[in-house]
Amino acid sequence: MLKLANQIIVNVNIAALSEAVVLASKSGGIHVYTNWDEASILDGFQSDEKMFFILTNSRAFSKEKTEQVHKDITNRVQRVSKQFNKPFLIISRSDSTLRGHFPLETETINATLGNSADGEIIIPFFKEGGRYTIENIHYVEKDGALVPAAETEFAKDRTFGFTKSHLGEYVEEKSQGRFKQKDVTYIALDDLRAVDIEKITEQLMGIEGFNKVIVNAISDDDLKVFSIALTKAIENGKQFLYRTAASFTKIIGHISDKDLLSSEQVILGSKKSGGLIIVGSHVNKTTQQLNELLKLDAVRPFLLCYDDNKIFC
Repeated sequence: MLKLANQIIVNVNIAALSEAVVLASKSGGIHVYTNWDEASILDGFQSDEKMFFILTNSRAFSKEKTEQVHKDITNRVQRVSKQFNKPFLIISRSDSTLRGHFPLETETINATLGNSADGEIIIPFFKEGGRYTIENIHYVEKDGALVPAAETEFAKDRTFGFTKSHLGEYVEEKSQGRFKQKDVTYIALDDLRAVDIEKITEQLMGIEGFNKVIVNAISDDDLKVFSIALTKAIENGKQFLYRTAASFTKIIGHISDKDLLSSEQVILGSKKSGGLIIVGSHVNKTTQQLNELLKLDAVRPFLLCYDDNKIFC
């Protein structure tokens, strides 16, 4: 088994513009692709960085389309990996508020890989967004308070709604009972804070049947400790798939933070055309972010309305 450090990390993202873009901007030098043809994946494997992102916007896809897209991506990654003799690790980048085609996307990846994964690591922690997992319950920070995820507006999503904040119960709910809460493995904050690498590694070595692992986390340091145990388990022959928010990709890829890109870095040279920001969401959080954006002098709003296959406004 090759060490984790030698593997290309492929992040498959569910949103067209998500936490991953913030991470890539802050990390610097990370390639972000908005298509998943073989040429793009080839370019990702040939880059100097050990990680790249593919933005699929699969939250906008039907179940049938997202299944096909994830088959295509996985097959192409396998072909390019063999071509360059470079091993890979696929992270199914989920929304930190638990929305998306779960467990379909990771199950599709695993099936396409020949059902080779012993388990699935689930880490929705995302510090920058105020998303924390404590005693197996996932929280969203709002107005300085931690709110269980199932009690937020995100849980009322018409397509990806859910009723459970306890992540073991969430797994059971979304898998329609195929994976039971009692069979899920939980990585406790107490063990992470005690740096009990041996115990956590032993937990990971016991995973089989593509069962789920919930990682509690309230800081990047928790993920750093977990990643040490994860690497030991992988070096001892275990294989995993990953359903995580943005923070884990930064930690596992050993990517250090940088400042967010400035407008001068985004718009290069003498170009004066600027950029187009498209906003469409039913959650109030997006409306709040849009209102803040519109306060900037350089931003000009344009309302686009769509109804009965016609664009107006």
